[in-house]
Amino acid sequence: MQIKSITPHERFLTIDWVEGGTDNFHYVWLRDHLPDTTFFDTDTGERLIDAHTYLFDVAPEDVSSDINGDLEITWPGADQPSCYLAHWLYANRYTNDTLAARDAFIPSPEAWPYQSFDEVPRYDYAKIFDEPQAGFELLHNFRTYGFAFIDGAPAAVGVVENFANWLGYVREVVFGPVRDIRSEPNYDNVAFTSRDVKPHIDGSNYIYPYEVQFLHCIENGAEGGDSDVVDGFAVAEKLKAVDPAAFDVLTRVKVAYRIGAGEHDLRHSAPVIGLDREGELHIIRFSNQQRRVLSVPFDDVEAFYAAYGLFSQMINAPENKMHFRFAPGEVLMFNNHRILHARDAFKPDTGRRHMQLATADMDMVDSRLRLLVRQLGRNDDLDLVLPREP
Repeated sequence: MQIKSITPHERFLTIDWVEGGTDNFHYVWLRDHLPDTTFFDTDTGERLIDAHTYLFDVAPEDVSSDINGDLEITWPGADQPSCYLAHWLYANRYTNDTLAARDAFIPSPEAWPYQSFDEVPRYDYAKIFDEPQAGFELLHNFRTYGFAFIDGAPAAVGVVENFANWLGYVREVVFGPVRDIRSEPNYDNVAFTSRDVKPHIDGSNYIYPYEVQFLHCIENGAEGGDSDVVDGFAVAEKLKAVDPAAFDVLTRVKVAYRIGAGEHDLRHSAPVIGLDREGELHIIRFSNQQRRVLSVPFDDVEAFYAAYGLFSQMINAPENKMHFRFAPGEVLMFNNHRILHARDAFKPDTGRRHMQLATADMDMVDSRLRLLVRQLGRNDDLDLVLPREP
């Protein structure tokens, strides 16, 4: 990649590439990425200078291209020009198209294409750890549809820890690093009983509920106990289509959630439907069993209950559920911010039922995806962080 020509403007410059195409770069952006070892730490890529010391005087004294087709800029007070390698500039250009493509291997959420659980793809437990392509396909599918199903795992403890540690680490919660889910005589949560568990997300009482979950079946010999998953994003979109006012209420009115676990008392209030700053769905904080006393302005009470009741009805509608029965050695990986999960009641005197659950952070999913992309050679520009890199 080489520079064909440079056109300076008042606040930015335009580069025409020998290979074709044109890109604009702000002077302030170029100054913020000064290719200088006194500016960046060569090992960590971290800036060493306070932003206010360089972001206000960004009009260059001279702009040109050198004999290699790279960009040279002489900044005020500098003894010599700074060289910005053309291939680095091209890899880090920030047009709308390139910004959208930068993390294209981390897909946006899509609606399920499955009509029944029989259509859900399975991923082989052993291959995920040993074959980069298998690991990439698992995580890409998980990121796209909010869940992925793994089979062939040992019907023994430790599987969910292996998965979380493969991503990076286990996120410990008040129930411990790994939760054993079975009928218990003393319990802090209905999941540890044999009663049915309605569709919900876990950790709704956290300021930031845990996001990635691995649920592994070790034993499932009891009568009953079948499972359901619900795409909370899809149901929220349906609600928005049929009743926009109800959708708006659930994005606005804060609901209190609480779970007691041993010596802990964790509680938080937030809307049932959480949106990000772009207005896109971010989290479905739905857990009727964990919802506590409603304390909202008088004028919101009836509107909230009408909207919440409709949303609950839609979440529990059979057409919005994916029904299945766990077999020993199977693992469900799911996005706890998007996918609601549920379980039928079971009869503990008819057989043993034992599940293990561990939690990780979405940061670790995306980190592992980037590492796998690197192993597969899918994005050679991924590590071009500093202008000085060849």
